[in-house]
Amino acid sequence: MMNFNDSYVNSRRVSYITIILAAVITLTVIVVANALVLPTMTNTTSTSTLPTSTSTTTQTSTSTTTPTNTGSYGTVRGQVTIGPLCPTEPCNKVQNLTDYSLAFTGNSVDYFYAPLSASGNFSIKLEAGTYAVTLKPSCQWIGCNRVFPKNVTVLVDETTVLDISIDTGIR
Repeated sequence: MMNFNDSYVNSRRVSYITIILAAVITLTVIVVANALVLPTMTNTTSTSTLPTSTSTTTQTSTSTTTPTNTGSYGTVRGQVTIGPLCPTEPCNKVQNLTDYSLAFTGNSVDYFYAPLSASGNFSIKLEAGTYAVTLKPSCQWIGCNRVFPKNVTVLVDETTVLDISIDTGIR
């Protein structure tokens, strides 16, 4: 038969185990969050552009994208749109894209992430070069394979507009 001291010791063990598990989970979350945040290099100003029905890349000149430090930089900005969201019109659904980012990969294995706003707008300053662009965490819509990976060339002191339209396959 268990007495008061045995049940007290068992409850203390459960408490210690709970504290240890909570600490392990917290550390795991911190490590994962740092892995996602530390490699990012983003310009958090969002721009408002009108959505397009096709994927386009255009070049426009700007004079405010070169930092004073070493390296040659340009900017990529644009909007990611996803649709249709309903099989019939009118459709009151809105796709919130704040959980997604565009990942830009250059010649190295480094990723630079451009977080998407709720409406899919993004802007990122990158070193000049050619990058493969993908959607993170993952692209689950039917049209993803036709759109990604997308190549974009960043030019020194230039803003490249990259608008991406993803077809959901809903008809």
